[in-house]
Amino acid sequence: MSCEKLKDGEQWQTQTFDLVAKANSVRVEWGTVGKVGKGSGQTVLDKERLLSVMGEYPDTWLSVSSLAEAIGKTDNYTRNLLAELVREGKCKRKLADTTKPQSNRNPWVYSFA
Repeated sequence: MSCEKLKDGEQWQTQTFDLVAKANSVRVEWGTVGKVGKGSGQTVLDKERLLSVMGEYPDTWLSVSSLAEAIGKTDNYTRNLLAELVREGKCKRKLADTTKPQSNRNPWVYSFA
């Protein structure tokens, strides 16, 4: 769970939880990591959102700007998340034009691994 908007007070930290079946009921276990993956907090949720967006376009290479817009974050923040996802082997990156060096006109583009 995360706090997207709060009228009074400070935003609270993102909380992870699992629902665990127990007989005819369920139990909430706070602070454990479920389907989101290793880690916790907004960064993990944003990585999952990036992977979800890339998964919607499996044969398309997407720019940092288009991915940042899709998740509602800045280009720089999104670029850092994408670098982590590449290191983790969860997505791929290449230059938009592989015959030219990287530049503002030839940016990195990303795709689902």
